[in-house]
Amino acid sequence: EEELERIRGELDIMESDAVASKEGELGLLREQLKKQEHEASVLKCDMEKQLQLGEEETKRRDATIAQLEKEVRDLQLKFSTSDEDTAKLKEELSSLQLTIESNEE
Repeated sequence: EEELERIRGELDIMESDAVASKEGELGLLREQLKKQEHEASVLKCDMEKQLQLGEEETKRRDATIAQLEKEVRDLQLKFSTSDEDTAKLKEELSSLQLTIESNEE
């Protein structure tokens, strides 16, 4: 019976050691998990900032493109008007030349 008590005592010690070891391992795993959660949170924030910066850059580019397109349209309108004015002036000049020629005769 003493032998049985001694074995039970040894088993209790072994069990306590095993539990303490597993609790230590569990504590380390919890610390690693917290670190990884923090790293994931930091990465998420960084990605959100990059996404926001990308969206802002896209908006700026779109605004610049829209402004350039407007300027091109305005220039095209100006040149088309100039072409019409030039045609009218040529017609008037031709008419004046004909009038001058007919007056010279």
